[in-house]
Parts: sequence; structure tokens; C-alpha cells
Amino acid sequence: MNLLEKFLRLDRRILFAAVAVCVALPTLFPLNLRVSASPPTLALYDYIDHLRPGTAVVLSIDYDPATDAELTPMAYALARHCRARHLPLIFMSLDPGGVGLAVNIADRWARETGAVYGEDYVVLGYKAGIDAVILALGRDIKLAYPADINNRPLNELPLMRRVRTYGDIGIVVTLASAGYPELWVPFAHERYGAKIGAGVTAVMAPDYYPYLQT
Repeated sequence: MNLLEKFLRLDRRILFAAVAVCVALPTLFPLNLRVSASPPTLALYDYIDHLRPGTAVVLSIDYDPATDAELTPMAYALARHCRARHLPLIFMSLDPGGVGLAVNIADRWARETGAVYGEDYVVLGYKAGIDAVILALGRDIKLAYPADINNRPLNELPLMRRVRTYGDIGIVVTLASAGYPELWVPFAHERYGAKIGAGVTAVMAPDYYPYLQT
């Protein structure tokens, strides 16, 4: 019997115990590894830092629960950063699976920061027709979203009375687990000049470096 066969015949409880030890050791004895933000991440944060207080930021939750663990921490980090810079947030989603996530993120963030609905943030929800929605936002947000996720007319919300098109928005940040950034770029940036930021899953990241390089 070779070594591989002996390994495969090990009691599963031994393997589980070994995994538990490997997971517990870094917790009990921190490795204190140096953590630093990448240049693209710093560039996005620097851009947000230089937005004038009161400028609206769109946070588009373009992913579903399958990638919640990877992308939701990015959403909270961005939302907290915008709050610290006094930048109101407009939450939306181009993915039908992202609506519930957007609501949960907005609610938790608002409780943590004391943000007031309608003044500091609005949740628009989901609309079908991705490219049509992005284009409509460039003409008038109310064409795509006459009302918010609670069916309240946008004209009744103080934030949305002064935000009409991309011209009133500092940046659109899409957090995506699929090719949504590739739609935001041509339909919002190329057509209307909107600034676009993106947070994507690790396996998607290499596909988007050419956008940064151009």
C-alpha cells in the first residue's frame, strides 16, 4: 500500500481535526501579515475623497447571494467611506438577485451611521432591461425609476429632487459578479460621460485591468 492509498483510508475525523487545527492556529497566534490596498483600490478611494460633499454616488449591487461573501464587504466599505465624506448614496441593482442584498446593505449601513432615508440615501431597487435602464438614467432617472423600492414617487424624496441625470452623480460604482461593468462603460461612460468604478470577484479581476490601462 503506497502513501496515497494510506492517506485516502484515513479516518475522516482525523482529517477534520487537522483542518480545525490549521484554521485555529492563525487565530490563536496571529501572523501579523502586512496588508495594503492595491493601486486601483486607492485610485477609487482617492476619487471619492475629492468629490464635493453632497455629491450623490450610485452604488449598484449587481450580484446575487452566491457571491455575497466576496462582494458585500466591498459594498459596506464603500458605503461607510461615502458616509464619512458626506456623500449621499443611491442604491440600485441590475441583477434581480441583488435587490434583497441592496436593501439589507442599505438598512444595516443606515442603522450604523444614522443616515436618513430620502435625504442621505435612497433605494431604487431593480428594473428589467439592463442597457435600457442604464441609458434612461442618462436622460432622466425618473424614466427608469418613477418611484423608489417602496413605491414612493422620487419627487417626494429630497435627495432625488436634486439628482436627475449622471451629470448630478459623482460616480457610479458597480459591484458585480457578472459582466455588468462591460455594460456600464459603453452605455453610461461612453454615451454620457459618467464616471464608473467597479468591484468584481477575484476570478473576474484580470478581465478588467485593460479598462484601467486605457
